[in-house]
Formats: sequence, C-alpha cells, structure tokens
Amino acid sequence: MNDTALEAAVPWASAAVDSPRGMVSISWARIRPGVDGAVELNTTVPLGATGELHVPRSAIVRESGVVVWDGSSPTPSAAAAGIVRGRDEGTFLVFDVLSGTY
Repeated sequence: MNDTALEAAVPWASAAVDSPRGMVSISWARIRPGVDGAVELNTTVPLGATGELHVPRSAIVRESGVVVWDGSSPTPSAAAAGIVRGRDEGTFLVFDVLSGTY
C-alpha cells in the first residue's frame, strides 16, 4: 500500500491504556487528508508520570499554537508548558513531556 492509499484508508487513530499511574491516551486525525499531511495529535500523560512523544519529522510542530519544532531544531520553551526537551532522531522527533494533556 502506498502512502496515498494509506492516508485515505487511515484518517484517524486512537488508543488508551490504564497504567499504574492512571490513563494514558493518544489520538490523531488528519486535518486536511490528501492536501498537506497536517495532523492534529492529542495525548494525555497521567499525574506523576512522564512520557516520550514520538512524531514523524515535520516542517513545523506546535503545542497549543507554540512552535516546538521549527524545521531545523527542537525549540521547547516556557510557553509550551510540560515539554521538557525535544530531539531529532532522524525520521522521528522525540519530545520528553511531563504529566498533562497536549
């Protein structure tokens, strides 16, 4: 299956698991399927837990409107509360996050 067929076949996904610290959840949906690859991603990390959020490398990544990836380097800031740091791992960007909803 090529990328275009996959995009048409999988417009959204979600999952949740009950961890010892509480519910961990993630969901994503294509915003404009077939147009530009834009995706809205939502995740919840329970109180007292931390997590790693792996996202496909993209031109720009925002958290609540704040740019945390500008296409060249992770740029976590105080304005993007809860994102501790980010790193480029080639195909994916990895953001270390504190408990909360993003």
